[in-house]
Amino acid sequence: MRSLSLALVASLLAVPAHAALPAKSGDMQLDRCLAHSPRTAIGVSHVLDCYRAAQLRIDTALAAERRVIVAKLRADRASQATLTAGEAAWAGYRDKWCAFEATAERDSGSREATGLECRVELSQAHLTRLRDAY
Repeated sequence: MRSLSLALVASLLAVPAHAALPAKSGDMQLDRCLAHSPRTAIGVSHVLDCYRAAQLRIDTALAAERRVIVAKLRADRASQATLTAGEAAWAGYRDKWCAFEATAERDSGSREATGLECRVELSQAHLTRLRDAY
């Protein structure tokens, strides 16, 4: 992940406009947003906005999926409690892991991009896992 964030920042600041964009993320809205990022210093802010919007979409989808699972577990309070505790633990892990990944970056823009990219990637994978679980 770190190399992708470095590639994003480098592409926005130093690479000619005809250069290739980073690999597709699998999130079509995120990919479209990133494809329209200006290749200037202003583009770094745009990339961060793209990742923030993607994280919001995924967080909303995660909350909806949790509600679906809880509804399926209707009378099983023990499983509902386990899900709630597991989700809180998972969110803590995601946030700490992504903060750790970001520490490898030298500047604040790259750290933020790496952290956001990590959160989006891990959250999307977790959403897929939840959907597959029930």
